[in-house]
Amino acid sequence: MVEKELRLVGLLGRKGKILKNVYLPASGEETSEVDVIYISQKGIFIIESKNYSGWIFGDEKDKNWTVSLQNRQKFKFYNPILQNKTHLKWTRKFVGDDVPLFSIVAFSERCELKRVTVRSEDVRVIKRDRLYATIRSIWKSVPDALDEEEVNALRDKLYPLTQVDKATKEAHVAKIREKYR
Repeated sequence: MVEKELRLVGLLGRKGKILKNVYLPASGEETSEVDVIYISQKGIFIIESKNYSGWIFGDEKDKNWTVSLQNRQKFKFYNPILQNKTHLKWTRKFVGDDVPLFSIVAFSERCELKRVTVRSEDVRVIKRDRLYATIRSIWKSVPDALDEEEVNALRDKLYPLTQVDKATKEAHVAKIREKYR
């Protein structure tokens, strides 16, 4: 669904490369999985996609956020802003300091961002149907940082990280479970 929204960005002449499920090398043998990376002349958009329904509550600084369902059940989940902050850290280490990075957390349209507090100007928490408008807003406010050749080179550098084997994916999930147990 995020990819579909990003394709709309391309309709107005904003060219970009979309990569999904990018397993960046992290500390030691660990990886950091980025849901979607959108590489454009403005820089790299790091998009954390959340497919929740219900009411979402959270503060940028809290470790966990809450989703409240219609049946009054509540579940905690790791703060997606902090999660994406980790993705940005490992992306920065992989691509270098010269490439601008933009953090976007995109929730499904099936949820309501009831009380979500974000103070940082460089973080966007939105519903997925606002992705085009959010990228357009960033696009208008920052200068081009990359030419077409650099965009393609970044795509070529990151693409192999989408082609990981089943063992790498399983190890990634196991490390996450171990960490948050």
